[in-house]
Order: sequence, then structure tokens, then C-alpha cells
Amino acid sequence: MASPMIPLVPYPSSTDVRNVYGGGSTTITFYNRLPNDSARLYSIDIEGNRQLVTIIAPDASFSASSFVKQPWEVVVSYQGDTIKYVYYTEPDSFVVLDTSLFPIMV
Repeated sequence: MASPMIPLVPYPSSTDVRNVYGGGSTTITFYNRLPNDSARLYSIDIEGNRQLVTIIAPDASFSASSFVKQPWEVVVSYQGDTIKYVYYTEPDSFVVLDTSLFPIMV
């Protein structure tokens, strides 16, 4: 029996986020439930550099191989406002991007 998926808690983005490469391999899934806006997804390496992985269209999802505690940054911009959140991967985890996290989209 597969373990249930775990929703992740968002953290405000900062410039000092770094990947610590400390955990086992797993998968993370991002669901974009924003009505009209794409979300840019970045992986963050051990030096704190962000690498654009993909752009997730509205009503789409993206799954990636990851490691436990690997940070991912989600960036959404709308009419000149930008909101960024960082998520730290847990085993079999997921993220739902919606207007409760990104209220500028309503």
C-alpha cells in the first residue's frame, strides 16, 4: 500500500536558502490551481543559486524527483506584484498553489 501524499507548508522566500543534500530520494508534485496565472518553479542548490526547472500553467501539475529537505521556490507574478514561497521536500509530498497562498491573483 502506497503511503499518503503529504501537503507541504510554505515558507517566505529569502536569499539565504540553500540545499543541504541530506535526505533520501523521493518525489514532489506541484499543482497549480491559480485560475489564470502560471507559476515559475526553481530548484535551489547548495550555494543558494536558483535554477528554473519549469513553468507550471494554470490547472496543470508538475512532478519532480527530489531529495528530502531539498528546497524549491515557487514564484508567481501578477500586475507588478510578486509572491515567492519556499518548500522543503518531504517524502511523497505535494504543493497546491491557489489563491489562499497567492491572494494577489483574485
